[in-house]
Amino acid sequence: MRGAGVLGTKTLGVVLVAFCLGGLFSLAACGPGGRQEVSLDDLEGQAHSPLALSEAKANVVIFITNDCPIANSYAPEIQSIISDYSPRGAAFFLVHVDPDLTLEKAKKHAAEYGYECVILRDPGQRLVRELEAQVAPEAFVLTGKGVAYRGRIDDLFADLGKKRRQARNRDLRNALDSVFSGKPVSNSRTEAVGCFIPEL
Repeated sequence: MRGAGVLGTKTLGVVLVAFCLGGLFSLAACGPGGRQEVSLDDLEGQAHSPLALSEAKANVVIFITNDCPIANSYAPEIQSIISDYSPRGAAFFLVHVDPDLTLEKAKKHAAEYGYECVILRDPGQRLVRELEAQVAPEAFVLTGKGVAYRGRIDDLFADLGKKRRQARNRDLRNALDSVFSGKPVSNSRTEAVGCFIPEL
């Protein structure tokens, strides 16, 4: 059950917050909200730390899988969001959660769906556990204060097998607009609809 894993992650997170505030960890080791830093390699072998804010105003982490039809159907909107908000100071990280996904398949998937951003593989689900992600696609907006938003990209899918003609609420875009305007995110948590991330 995922509940046991989540409990362990939350307990670890409390300890790490205490260590970060107490100065026992360097700032580089702790991400927004005192989270433990996680370093993952992109498709070219370069290491990235999605939880660490560098020059970006916000880091956007979106969990995907290679073969989830819902996640794949969002590819055009995800790329559109990347194109619209990268110039405004957002750094995007697409994270594959498939434990057996090869580098070759990840590159093929990126080319097929036209992704132009940092794509990472998380076969050990380290980032999944740290952010307590549940499904793909699920989006997280991270700022210096912690997780400003988590949940769905929009409400195009009302539920599994229930797709609207068009989205009524563009939650991820709304969250980013709030962050860049210096306002609190009014709806900071939504229920993402997608393929469940299997527990390792």
